[in-house]
Amino acid sequence: MYCSTCGAQNPDAASFCAACGQPLAGAVAVQEQPSGAVPLGPPGQQELASYGQRFGSWIIDFVLGVIPYLGLVFDIINWVMYRRGSTIGLSIVRARIIRENGDVSGFYHTWMRAVASILSLLPLGLGFWWMLWDPYRQTWHDKIMHTYVLRDTSVLNVRPGTSSRGAVIAFWVLLVVIPLAAIVVAFVVVFALIKDFS
Repeated sequence: MYCSTCGAQNPDAASFCAACGQPLAGAVAVQEQPSGAVPLGPPGQQELASYGQRFGSWIIDFVLGVIPYLGLVFDIINWVMYRRGSTIGLSIVRARIIRENGDVSGFYHTWMRAVASILSLLPLGLGFWWMLWDPYRQTWHDKIMHTYVLRDTSVLNVRPGTSSRGAVIAFWVLLVVIPLAAIVVAFVVVFALIKDFS
């Protein structure tokens, strides 16, 4: 399929032109979402971030995150970049996290995707390696959060950054539950120690 805007050849399954990002004329018409974005559907292979982009962004974000004292600064910068489905590593390799509805992944959605990445890491990192044979290069946390990592284009810069209602609720629940659980555990430990010394 050829793009009517720029003339670039695209895979038949692509919804958007890989060269200019414009919707392809042959793409199935869909009802507009409340956010105003046209659902992306499964992206074409040319739209997906390459394996090199994915691994490169992970390495960059990991290395920056573990630098003594500066790691927290880089983490805070990443949290700000979550609003637009990005991190320092993703922006360097020119990739972006996109929701299935075609919107850029917003803060809450990207944050919960990062939390879900713990599940990808637990079984010896199998959830991360999953992208090597997944047709849409999705990791387990991409599948959980219904996201894709695409090559960044100027079109993605103007798409709205949104989060699902579930991601927003889960974020705030975690923000409250984890500190409360830590306080309860601390009290239990302190009372156990006091009882042992009595």
